[in-house]
Amino acid sequence: MSETAICIEQLSKRYLNTPVFSGLSAQFPSGRIIGLLGENGIGKTTLLKVMTGLIKPDNGRVMVPESSKSKVLSGSSLSQSVSWLFSPQDFYPFFRVKDSIQYYTDFYPDFDKENCIRLMDDWNMPLERKIRHLSRGEAERVCLFLALCRKVPLYFMDEPAAGFDVKLKRDLVRILLSELEEGATVGFRGPFGNTFPLDEWKGKNLLFVAGGIALPPMRCVIWNALDRREDFKDITIVYGAKSVNDLVYKEELKEWENRPDVNLITTVDPGGETPDWTGKVGFVPSVLEAAAPASADSMAIVCGPPVMIKFTFPVLEKLGFADENIYTTLENRMKCGVGKCGRCNVGKLYVCKDGPVFTKAQLNDIPPEY
Repeated sequence: MSETAICIEQLSKRYLNTPVFSGLSAQFPSGRIIGLLGENGIGKTTLLKVMTGLIKPDNGRVMVPESSKSKVLSGSSLSQSVSWLFSPQDFYPFFRVKDSIQYYTDFYPDFDKENCIRLMDDWNMPLERKIRHLSRGEAERVCLFLALCRKVPLYFMDEPAAGFDVKLKRDLVRILLSELEEGATVGFRGPFGNTFPLDEWKGKNLLFVAGGIALPPMRCVIWNALDRREDFKDITIVYGAKSVNDLVYKEELKEWENRPDVNLITTVDPGGETPDWTGKVGFVPSVLEAAAPASADSMAIVCGPPVMIKFTFPVLEKLGFADENIYTTLENRMKCGVGKCGRCNVGKLYVCKDGPVFTKAQLNDIPPEY
């Protein structure tokens, strides 16, 4: 197999009078997962579509090496060597899941229909349901399975996990590694930044404090900690929302509540309770102060609306948590995700590059606008 999977030479593309890119040349090695990073509007998606054969460049060429020669391909010829991750909106609105499978079967001779049906079945995807009636995550999963079940050397994916929740994003890596053949090359684009330093928290007590729809970004950390339960001491989760209806991941909350190795405290704002509500009633900072979790040898992870974070920090300090042991996330400030647009700049920091995870000690050194 050639060491180069695909080459581009002097590619240029413009839309009307607006240039997208000009004179791009590059070689992409085979057998790799390659990330394409850049600010919004710089042409990442257009470049991927040109390399996939979905868009014709104004100038330049795309080459796929075959044995000792490089074959110049374009259009439908190029699409036979490259699998593109379509979005759910690309399919006809009347398409059911099984119609999309048949579509791929008819148009791509390299498509493994049997394997695709197996994947759909393993992930409980309803074959008779229309794609537009699926949840965003389910629809994105259908598109991913379709793309991966083509037997080609190249797979291009534009934000493949955009509709996935945090647990499914972990599963995406497993799917890629298990379904692709050895030597396949995957190209994708997306933001970058830091993560919660779970390895540094080994042997510590973990206190998770979340409010409203800010539980999802914290959920992956909670599940990681539970997957490595033996690495940590006590795990306490304090989660609140405006009302019972606003609580998210209710099934997982029940699962955590039933675990003997997790202390889960749920609360809703005054007036948000229902007659059958058995949790706390009160704002998250007040409920946290009443619970009074131990601060010794403990790490606190806080994620929620800015007002909740503002009033939670003083409670944690009152309970004895050091600033360097309090973590939060400022991801709501991100725009381009790659440190170019400057929208997430806070003092000397870029949230998307230096964050989005920060300690309270770090936040003390930046302007209070966060």
